[in-house]
Amino acid sequence: QIMVRIKQLCYKDAKPDAMNQQLLRNMRVYEVVLEFLSIPYDKKNDSEMPKLITLSHEFLRSFCKNNKKNQIRLHKFVSIEKDAKEGMF
Repeated sequence: QIMVRIKQLCYKDAKPDAMNQQLLRNMRVYEVVLEFLSIPYDKKNDSEMPKLITLSHEFLRSFCKNNKKNQIRLHKFVSIEKDAKEGMF
């Protein structure tokens, strides 16, 4: 539920909300989400993790939508390696 809520904070009336995006940046929420994405998990025993990973990526996209400062902050964490898998940054 927390991931859904912070993702929703990035929008107001279906448009990016720059003030909330700035608030989330100042609170460094994106760093917590990135750290969460780096946690290894057991795919056989943890069926909820794929959903949480997807929500995390959706939050990061919402956090950066039409927001150059947030894009710059996240840029250094993004991997474009050929073998990068979802959940990895």
